[in-house]
Amino acid sequence: MNITEGEVFRNTSDGVDFIVKKIVNDMVFLQSQDGKRQIVTEVHALTSTPSYQKRDRHFDPGKYGMIYCPVCEGSGKLFNGVGERVVCKICGGFGFI
Repeated sequence: MNITEGEVFRNTSDGVDFIVKKIVNDMVFLQSQDGKRQIVTEVHALTSTPSYQKRDRHFDPGKYGMIYCPVCEGSGKLFNGVGERVVCKICGGFGFI
C-alpha cells in the first residue's frame, strides 16, 4: 500500500486520528488532528499491523452541518477511570454532533 502525505490513519487502541505529515525513506511522521500528539514510525507499521486503520478523507462533516464531538474528539468513546472504554454520552458514540 502506498502512503501519501495528508492521508489519515486512526490509532485503533485509543481512536485518535493522525495525519501523515512527512514521509522520509521508510519513516512516517504523524500528527494528531488537534496537533497535540506526534508519532514517528515505520511505513510498514501503518500498513501491516492492526494498530492503525486508514481513514477516508472524503467525508466532510462540515458539509452536513456536523462538527467533531468536543468531548471525545470524534472517536465516539472515552476511557473511564478504570481504563475501560465507554460510549461518549454527548455524541452517543457517533463522534459528531
